[in-house]
Amino acid sequence: QDIAGMPLIVYERQGRGKVRARSHPLYELLHDVPNEWQTSFQWREMMMGHLLLRGNAYNLIQEGPRGFADQLIPLNPARMKVEQLPNRHLRYTYTWENLQKEVYTQDEIFHLLGLSSDGFTGLSVVGLAKNSMGLALATEEYGARFFNQDARPGGVLEVAGTLSPEASERLKKNWDAAY
Repeated sequence: QDIAGMPLIVYERQGRGKVRARSHPLYELLHDVPNEWQTSFQWREMMMGHLLLRGNAYNLIQEGPRGFADQLIPLNPARMKVEQLPNRHLRYTYTWENLQKEVYTQDEIFHLLGLSSDGFTGLSVVGLAKNSMGLALATEEYGARFFNQDARPGGVLEVAGTLSPEASERLKKNWDAAY
């Protein structure tokens, strides 16, 4: 929400300065209304969620009355496959809910890319942290079991032969002192 709430303004360079480019074709799309059902805030919040959880955020660029980019239609990152072609262009294959697949060029998809190891698919921040989170959970569970047993290790001591009462008492005292 913090990132979605930040101003998203398209600027135009003028000399050494810049001014708001309110007449730019993308200004209204990004600043106000990216599609028919979302505000810019809602759309940016969704895109940030996709980036953090999946490493990528995808939008179909739809033509219309405002020009080449009339609407940005959010796409589910789990349903997108990205391939780099021999000419280094990207091909996007999207599987719709009805399982129909459509192929798009990189000019038809607005792709927000997170941290990447190959330059065309992002890495999930949550996915990268999953091992650390798993270790933290396992440590927490172990600590809970350990302290639930009064922080005493369990076990059985065995000796060859029989201990005298004095030796048995000494062993008990040494064990208690150590643990």
